[in-house]
Amino acid sequence: MQHALLDWNAVDGDVAVTVLTCLPRSIDVEPTIFERAAEQLTTMSAKPTPRLLDLLASLDERGRAPLSKQLAKLLAADRRVRDFAGRAREDRRLDDRRYFNDTIRLLREADPAVVTARLDSVLSACLNSRHPDLGPAVLTELRSPLPGCSFTGA
Repeated sequence: MQHALLDWNAVDGDVAVTVLTCLPRSIDVEPTIFERAAEQLTTMSAKPTPRLLDLLASLDERGRAPLSKQLAKLLAADRRVRDFAGRAREDRRLDDRRYFNDTIRLLREADPAVVTARLDSVLSACLNSRHPDLGPAVLTELRSPLPGCSFTGA
């Protein structure tokens, strides 16, 4: 099927991404399709969205993420944000100060564009956290990902 799509010149970036994401791991992706998918994902990475981040995370879990430098940075930043959200939602109250600070550091070290894309998840994690200081700490530690707002005075 991949050969037919290529022969018919029917594989643009979006189709390549669809093929890459939909084929089972047991089926190899044609190098041309993989390259086009990587180009499309790299283009999309200029302005990360939750959809793109979910897509990259899914590909990464399946061992299919194209790892250009830019995409690798996005994946790493997204892991930090998802790890932050996971820690914030844990039953553990973050009473251990070092653990609490490490949780905040995960978010601080993530790419601001990824934090912005995952803002719903970050805010939800803060609101649902058992630790009452997590939300205020996040607001004071980070530059606001909201246009025109700054919580740090910067």
